[in-house]
Amino acid sequence: MSDIGDMINDMTVRAQSPDKRIRAMLRGRGLPTVSFASPDGYAQYRDVESLASQVSTAIERVMAGVDQGRRALIREKTHLSTAEGPHWDASRRRMHEELRDLKSWGESVKGVVRVETVGLRAWRVRIRPGSLERLKAGEFLREVNSAIAVAEHAHRVNEHEVKAKYLGSFGAPPLKHEVRR
Repeated sequence: MSDIGDMINDMTVRAQSPDKRIRAMLRGRGLPTVSFASPDGYAQYRDVESLASQVSTAIERVMAGVDQGRRALIREKTHLSTAEGPHWDASRRRMHEELRDLKSWGESVKGVVRVETVGLRAWRVRIRPGSLERLKAGEFLREVNSAIAVAEHAHRVNEHEVKAKYLGSFGAPPLKHEVRR
């Protein structure tokens, strides 16, 4: 029987946007990545707002699937539930609330896409107006996936700071959030 960590590392979650033209995928403990369901998927979008909305929802769906999958693995292997209610310890409860509401953001390499997340649950993608006409599909995907990576890294840095505030420094030097372009 493998341990839960190995099973999480082996987990792959896939989701689609409401219009089914965008896919999001996350493998193990990696980053969510976005792709188009068909070669002409990008060309079907006429405005950045609808594309941004569809990408946002696909990311939210894949992250919700990851959370559900992890909870199911824990229940299955430990026969324990992961309680959704408030923690009995006031300090831990404040920490969990702060982590749940943790806001982070990332910007793509060329500054075309900005991704904002709250607790890695709620996601909002913004795309610079005029980008559909200027970028090819592959360029857009590189931009959106780089913004996701920066936002996720920023979240981990912020998460580390919150946990250090409540639990101590873990003996590790603080992480740095650097955006490189």
